[in-house]
Amino acid sequence: MKQLLYLILGLMFFNLTNCSSQKSSQYLDQNGKEITEEKQRAIFNRNRGGLISATISEGDSIKYQLVPRQEEGRLTPDVNQDLAVYLATIAPAALPKKYLAVIIYYPGKDENNSSGTATRKSYAKWYNAMESKLAKIDGAVPFYVYKDDEGLERQTLGRNWHADRDQLIENTFFKYHYPGGSYTVVDALGNYRSYFGEYSKESVVKTAQQF
Repeated sequence: MKQLLYLILGLMFFNLTNCSSQKSSQYLDQNGKEITEEKQRAIFNRNRGGLISATISEGDSIKYQLVPRQEEGRLTPDVNQDLAVYLATIAPAALPKKYLAVIIYYPGKDENNSSGTATRKSYAKWYNAMESKLAKIDGAVPFYVYKDDEGLERQTLGRNWHADRDQLIENTFFKYHYPGGSYTVVDALGNYRSYFGEYSKESVVKTAQQF
């Protein structure tokens, strides 16, 4: 009888804990207006090339905000200097004076990068093909950076992934969590173009070629 009582109490505690840990969700359009999940999905489906749903955690709530899928600009001299120093510490060789850093960013495990049938070998083949094309672009150097390495073992065959020291890459280029992963291409002067959310290797190469 005692064991049954303990079991019931334990289940009640477990359920209460789960309920208290659940976060409320809000869905926002590209103008920050609250909408339904269904309407956000419809807007996204009409603008797959132009918008992505970013995850914004705020205390006990999670906001899913539609944001532009691409961004470009120029870093301030101070931020660009900090970036250059960081890249020099993780570069496989000395950085060219006029480098073009192609930064592949892993934000941590999510539904997009932890599902599917891709294997470590297929990932390696994907990265090899991308790097082969980047090698034809003057000064292009690929970098692999992660915020949280949970689940990253699926993608590490033949790649050296580096921790985002002091969240420099995140704070500079990736303000929110974008599904799957993202990339940015930045030159030695600090000019950059970023792409948020799942991407193709062709997209990475095309962005680098635009410089």
